[in-house]
Order: sequence, then C-alpha cells, then structure tokens
Amino acid sequence: MVSVTGNKAVLRRSDGTLIEQAHIEDTIVVPSDVRDLERQPLQFEDDDDHAVPSPGEMLEAAARGPGDREAEPPPALGAAAARNKGKLDKVGVGSYVAYAAVPKVKKCRIGQVQKIFRAEQTVTIHRHVPLSDGRIRVMWKPAYLSSDGCEVLEPGATPSVESVTAVQRATVDQRHSGVW
Repeated sequence: MVSVTGNKAVLRRSDGTLIEQAHIEDTIVVPSDVRDLERQPLQFEDDDDHAVPSPGEMLEAAARGPGDREAEPPPALGAAAARNKGKLDKVGVGSYVAYAAVPKVKKCRIGQVQKIFRAEQTVTIHRHVPLSDGRIRVMWKPAYLSSDGCEVLEPGATPSVESVTAVQRATVDQRHSGVW
C-alpha cells in the first residue's frame, strides 16, 4: 500500500505497477507464506483398491437389507458420511414427526411413525388431529377411521394412516402429554 485517501488506496504490485483508486473494503492482507493452490495443477492418485462406492451401489446395498451391508460407512467416506446419514435415520418406529401435508405449503401435521421404508424413503404415519382446549394449548389426539370412513377420535380398529416421503417430513418431535 503506497497511500490512503478516505476509503481509496494506491497499491503497488510485486512487479512495481501501481493500482490507483482501489477501495479499501475490497482489499485484504495476505500473509507472505500462503500457497496459491488454484494456480498449481492438482495431482490425484489412482487408487482403485479403496474406491468409493457409487450412489447406485449404495442404494443397492441399502435395498438388500441390513444383513448384507456393512454397519459402518466405507473407509473412503469417513466421518462425513457418518454425520450425514439422512432424515430417515433420525426417525424410529413410535416416534412423533411433524410433516407437510402438501409439499411446499407451510402447514404441517403431526403423526406417530408406524413403519419405515428406507429404500423408498417413505414412512407410514398414524395421523393425529388437533384438539383445542379453549385456551392457547393445542392437544394432538390420534385419529381413527369409523365404519363409514370418517375420521374420529374414539379408538377403533382402523387407525387413520398416511404415507409420507422424507422430503415432506420436517422434524422429529417429542410429545409432552399430547401438547406440542
């Protein structure tokens, strides 16, 4: 930096040329020991012994079931793959989830997970319906189907179920005596 006037500066490059009217907020100080990795060609090692499985191979392994696949992610994927398992890995049978009734609409429903289909990325949910107590609280009660197909709150033989994709599921909830 040669001189500064207000928020403008005159800069000198390493070859001696001057840059005038440079904005101070567009400049940064770079330490002299920094390597320029973008200008050097990248060298990759050809290591076919520890190849990372393709997404298709991972889906096939998941479809085969837990008995045929490894319990841990492949060593080439490391800890990043263990952290990013996906939405369905956080869901268990019996847990409560909030999900979008219609994708991309900001209205949600609450339900209890009955079955998980990891290969199809869907879950079957026992629907719950909101019930107001006349105050601020909203209680969520399980819904059942009556003999004529209407949803009712009285426990019956047929629960009202809905199939939900992983994209629709928003979050796993903890229920506190029916109140969220």
